[in-house]
Amino acid sequence: MLRSLPSGAAGDPVFAGVDPAFLSVYTKRVFKRIGIPDASFHRLRHTAASWMVQQGVDLYAVGQILGHKTPRMTQRYAHLSPNYMAGAVGKLDGIMSGMLQAQLTRVEVPGTAS
Repeated sequence: MLRSLPSGAAGDPVFAGVDPAFLSVYTKRVFKRIGIPDASFHRLRHTAASWMVQQGVDLYAVGQILGHKTPRMTQRYAHLSPNYMAGAVGKLDGIMSGMLQAQLTRVEVPGTAS
């Protein structure tokens, strides 16, 4: 039976009472026990960062939430999925095709005088 984490105030540690030095060890054991042997707390941090960025949370906020000291560290954590990246390129494609359509409507067709 799965139990939810106890609720607390904003800013409270999620794993209160757990020695931070052993957090990875504890979470690896829990994941292994529930049948997810390759999961770890570290991977959860990467996943959380990626999901937040993909939902539009800015890198500064993600870095603050994860406790990063530098923006560079946050960038390392915020891996983006190929689908997300394809969507970003698709937005650029939409902008470019709109610009192309606007240019085509302004071009005079030979043989027609305005």
